[in-house]
Amino acid sequence: MKAVTLLATCAVLLACATPYQHMGLGGGFTDKQLGPDTFKVHFRGNGYTPDKRAQDFAVLRAAELTLQHGYQYFTVLNVGSSDRGFVAPITGTVVGNTVIATGGGLYHFPGTDLVFRCSHEKSPDAQDAKYVSWLVRATYDLR
Repeated sequence: MKAVTLLATCAVLLACATPYQHMGLGGGFTDKQLGPDTFKVHFRGNGYTPDKRAQDFAVLRAAELTLQHGYQYFTVLNVGSSDRGFVAPITGTVVGNTVIATGGGLYHFPGTDLVFRCSHEKSPDAQDAKYVSWLVRATYDLR
């Protein structure tokens, strides 16, 4: 019975887009401090995560780190994609003279990498971390 419950739970978790969370089995974010005011954020989504969501969650993490370190603004210095994809094989079961194919297909795992610098002053390219955090959280109904 425990195995059935575990499998059902895993199926539900994997069938949803990656939530905003630290990196886990189904994706999430990681971050690294590169200097006193410079950071790198990586967000990886699962196969159900749209590219835009992965990008927005990377930006949300940048805003959070900015605020956590006592800054108000952040400027993205470099943005990159670290998408991954793979082709899953088609498997089949023979029923009588018919092969019932299951699985298979191309799976896309979006990834976004940001390098950004935090600041206390607003520059032309700087984003207001409080506003960005509020906007992304409101867009995805995050608490």
